[in-house]
Amino acid sequence: MIRYSQKGAVAIGEAASIVESISAKRYPLIEEVEGRVYFHHNKATAPGIALMALAHRYPKRISRDELIAIIRRHHFKATNAQMAVQRTKKFVDDDGQGNLRLLAPGLRKAEKLMGQE
Repeated sequence: MIRYSQKGAVAIGEAASIVESISAKRYPLIEEVEGRVYFHHNKATAPGIALMALAHRYPKRISRDELIAIIRRHHFKATNAQMAVQRTKKFVDDDGQGNLRLLAPGLRKAEKLMGQE
């Protein structure tokens, strides 16, 4: 529509860049700073941060301690972070050594969280 709505012909590349600039998010949902991951999400909860962190690392595992540190970095207290990890228990596989991997139901839930703003 952009190509034909302009007076005169607009090149395909120029039209594509216009569409991209219109649809680009102003702020990224996920940001990594020197290896530390941040999730910019309105109304983020501690369990939500945990699920998004697990989804971001998927299909690799993440240690329980690292997951707690990620949640704490988002301004949650240690007790809240530990409780959040406990609440995500039904969505993860624990290898018995405290390394967690997100299961399919958790991945779907995390994708829903990341799709919202």
